[in-house]
Amino acid sequence: MSGLLRDGGTLQVGIGELGGAVVYALLLRHQQNAGWRAARTALETGCAAALIKAEGGEEPFAAGLFASSEMFVDYLLELYRAGILRRQVYDCLPLERLLAAGGISERTDAHMLERLAAAGAGPRLRAPEFAMLQHYGVFLDAVQFEDGRVRLPGGEWIAADLGDAASRARLTPCLGRELRNGQVLQAGFFLGPRGFYAALRDLPESERARFGMRGVGFVNQLYGADQELRILQRRAARFVNTTMMVTLLGAAVSDTLESGRVVSGVGGQYNFVAMAHALPGARSILCLRATRTEHGRTTSNIVWSYGNETIPRHLRDIVVTEYGVADLRGRTDEECIAALLQIADSRFQDSLLASARAAGKIRADYRIPDACRDNCPARLTRALETQRAAGYFSEYPFGTDLTREEIVLARALQFLESRTTTVPARLLTAVAALARGRADGRHRAALTRMGLARPRSLAERLQQRLLVLALDATVRA
Repeated sequence: MSGLLRDGGTLQVGIGELGGAVVYALLLRHQQNAGWRAARTALETGCAAALIKAEGGEEPFAAGLFASSEMFVDYLLELYRAGILRRQVYDCLPLERLLAAGGISERTDAHMLERLAAAGAGPRLRAPEFAMLQHYGVFLDAVQFEDGRVRLPGGEWIAADLGDAASRARLTPCLGRELRNGQVLQAGFFLGPRGFYAALRDLPESERARFGMRGVGFVNQLYGADQELRILQRRAARFVNTTMMVTLLGAAVSDTLESGRVVSGVGGQYNFVAMAHALPGARSILCLRATRTEHGRTTSNIVWSYGNETIPRHLRDIVVTEYGVADLRGRTDEECIAALLQIADSRFQDSLLASARAAGKIRADYRIPDACRDNCPARLTRALETQRAAGYFSEYPFGTDLTREEIVLARALQFLESRTTTVPARLLTAVAALARGRADGRHRAALTRMGLARPRSLAERLQQRLLVLALDATVRA
């Protein structure tokens, strides 16, 4: 999915583990490009390579990205530190028109004033317009403006007329060296761990100013008096969000279950998906895990149909699971079904295909490609084995506020949860725990943290044995 981001484009990314995974992959693409390519090749099935060629890229970021996201989260700061988040935008329509068209660079030159006039600046500059251009570095700070005239460094006053070639030539000594005071991110609010806030506080004010905190209505929408400016700033946008389920016809379920139980607010997801269809060259990318396991039962997150939809099928675009990428925009229902079957978990592909056939939505002789018939967790483990051994894809790539003991205990408790979902499973796990014998000193810190270092009852002794079993099963070097 990280290959779908175009250099010089715009990124919006939602909060959560999948959003963090996307950012980590972007860091790999930029900083460890050979390792990123190897991992992508090992995982690749389906249309990913063609889609990346058409919509994104494989090279490290030269021009960089601009972020326009409702929430400024800690991993966006990591992109800034890595030099990926560095494409600057300016709240000046003539400048953005020229930058988007490639008419100027961020270095000023003798032609900039003529091009600014052609892009809508002036031609006779007024005080607010001159102040804006000066703020963004077009004119030197020392240059004075009064009554439609600019004072040259030598003291001479000339007309600030960008439409006149002679005036432009005389204004050339007043130009700055390069554009400045742009922003690399615009967001409505920020949230993260303690280290994130400390890092923001430690930044020089000049760098903090590159992160523009705006109203949510500005970030989440295009419409307003400055609509053209927002469109130009958000060029080549990729709106990356997560969802719980996707139907085979491309609708997404992100907030409410069929029962009416509200799992999450919609937030800005609908706005960003709609914006992806309104902006030229933009794409919406919805990420989800192919399956979920609850009470020992694994089900598919790609389903035939569902009683609630957050994103309707007419706004379908790109869907990503751990097994690949499905490009749904502009496709027929049958093409969407085929594409989503190819990124579904293989344990559920046949039943999903049968549902589509029963509804008459896919031809009877359609067969899922053999290359997509091994979509299972074991294949992913094998595919990434070499990269993990090389140190990629660590558990907490951006760090964590959890202590080492808390990380160890979290793994162990997740292990126990997965093996105690039914009565028979609980009995088998209890027998295995009792058979392991007494606890030794290897897990003293974890047992102390859980209050089980010195059990005082039969129940606590069993809990201690269960925890030791889980710790032994999940310990990592």
